[in-house]
Amino acid sequence: MPYGGDFCSEFCFSTYPGIAARMQRHDPARYKPSHQRGAVDRILQQNRDILKAFREWHNASPTMADIGSLQWLRQKGFSFDYHTHVLNQSDGGTEVWCYDAGYRLERDGAVHPI
Repeated sequence: MPYGGDFCSEFCFSTYPGIAARMQRHDPARYKPSHQRGAVDRILQQNRDILKAFREWHNASPTMADIGSLQWLRQKGFSFDYHTHVLNQSDGGTEVWCYDAGYRLERDGAVHPI
């Protein structure tokens, strides 16, 4: 039975198979295999590739990058709703990551690759 998403992790799901089986019997339509995980992973990989290209673009033309960073990301197809983690920094900046590539959004609205 595939992981249904109601446990805190796949480890808990596999550790308690009896509970998982009872949950599936209780509401079988809810625990059908999901193909969303693969779709989300593809979006995250695409975002990661775009962020790596963003880093190269920003380093090649830092003066232009300050003007249109968010527009550049949007034009390349970056999905702002998908990321692996977000870190709020003590100086007010926010880091948004897709695996090992990310960007930093400053308090003043400037965007820089990480």
